[in-house]
Amino acid sequence: MTTHTKNKPDFYQQITNQIIEALEAGVKPWVCPWNMTEQSGMPSNASTGAHYNGMNIMLLWMSAAMQSFSSS
Repeated sequence: MTTHTKNKPDFYQQITNQIIEALEAGVKPWVCPWNMTEQSGMPSNASTGAHYNGMNIMLLWMSAAMQSFSSS
């Protein structure tokens, strides 16, 4: 009997690679990429309005910067 195993992507390594890539590009992933004067700048769930917290904030800001978004 053969066992089939799927190679799952290593989520932590992917995030680490993205952080390193952002840093090498001169982007500080822990800094909000847009002007926060009009809104709180904190990413929130569009359905519930709940603000994200912890590492999710940095990951969402980093994603926004990588995609050139200008607002949350």
